Amino acid sequence: MISPVEDTTLPSSVATEMFHERGKISLKYFIEIDREGCIACATCYTIDPEHFESDSEGKSKVVGGTSNGKSTGSFEDQLISQAEAAESSCPVSVIRVTKKEQ
Repeated sequence: MISPVEDTTLPSSVATEMFHERGKISLKYFIEIDREGCIACATCYTIDPEHFESDSEGKSKVVGGTSNGKSTGSFEDQLISQAEAAESSCPVSVIRVTKKEQ
């Protein structure tokens, strides 16, 4: 697929703007929850229901993620600030949000 910047049919200003707009959308990051340390306070999924949800015991898990003592998932969207707010609000510090190195 040709990026907008490489597309010679677009004016350069439009191509550059499209490239930067696409850059805003695709920030890849990972979320990890140490479920054994979770106290089921509901803070994370109250702040950020897009990335966090409760299980049947009220403990947090990553939406669409995998679990086995830890719940993990990766995301590519514009909502990392919500995930970071949940991370910093966790009273037992069991959430890690990590940007993918590019």
